[in-house]
Amino acid sequence: NMFPQKSTRGLYNEVKKAAYIRGCKIVEVTKENVKDVHAELTTGTLFKDLTKGRIMPEFLYDYLSSVNGRYLEGASKLQDEAPEEEEYDPANDSAIFVWEALKVFVLRRETKNKPICGIVIFHRAYLQQFPGPDEAHHVVDPVMMAENKNIASEVGYTGSKIWVDMPIIAGPGYGDILIGIVMAESKSFNIMVNIAAGKANTPMVKLLKRWYFKKLKVIHPETLEIWQDEDGYGVIMRYRKKAVTAKKAHDIFETFPLPKSLLQRREKKFIASKMRGEDKETIEKLKADHKKELEKRAAQIEKAKQSLKKKDEQISK
Repeated sequence: NMFPQKSTRGLYNEVKKAAYIRGCKIVEVTKENVKDVHAELTTGTLFKDLTKGRIMPEFLYDYLSSVNGRYLEGASKLQDEAPEEEEYDPANDSAIFVWEALKVFVLRRETKNKPICGIVIFHRAYLQQFPGPDEAHHVVDPVMMAENKNIASEVGYTGSKIWVDMPIIAGPGYGDILIGIVMAESKSFNIMVNIAAGKANTPMVKLLKRWYFKKLKVIHPETLEIWQDEDGYGVIMRYRKKAVTAKKAHDIFETFPLPKSLLQRREKKFIASKMRGEDKETIEKLKADHKKELEKRAAQIEKAKQSLKKKDEQISK
């Protein structure tokens, strides 16, 4: 269920460095910490501050419930009841709240309480994510034009082997880091995004443009009109083929609205901390290699002793 990791080290290092410079840390949301994340998002105004009211709470909590493996407060219900655990079970082929290779990451500020300042969710793409508002949409697949090619069949209904969908990216001022995480984690995949609130969501439109996303034209195959979401609004989508290079990511992160002197100081500090970590790893490796060498020599000495003992026994006879 994991995305293949190919040549992502350089890109991911740029993303981690960017997070460090901005004073935050990347944390993956897992079954072990998802309840803590959920509790934070359902307290006070954090959810609203992150999403600016563009995302329905249950939409986000459905994904957190999926990570949790059972219903979390605020997620979607089925006939006014909390769904059974089987609806979140990856082993259940008919489970409603399961997405192939689902990944959730949060950004935490490196301050006393380490508050969440950003969240991003992505998984292998599904056509089910674009059901439309009525029967006229439910009975057909959308036409999804990328570079004069209909990619709908590449998306499909079982978790695309080619495309990643990024349904949630939220955190004002941290979008570049969040989208960088997605690229580093799913480098060999193409990425699509349905922009919440459409073109009116200017920050998202600009963010995707910085990362070289192109227009993904999604239309109804019969009427040829723009495909509509469940509320009847035309979907506005973007896509890009595979991740950017580490160099391009570095250039994008260089545009952070921070004083250049501060950027340089934090970058130097990040490099120094990374080197300390690498030095520690190097020392531990040397220690382990030395231990193996000592054990090898001890075994050779023991073998020589046994050989001499046998010779002595033969001479004595």
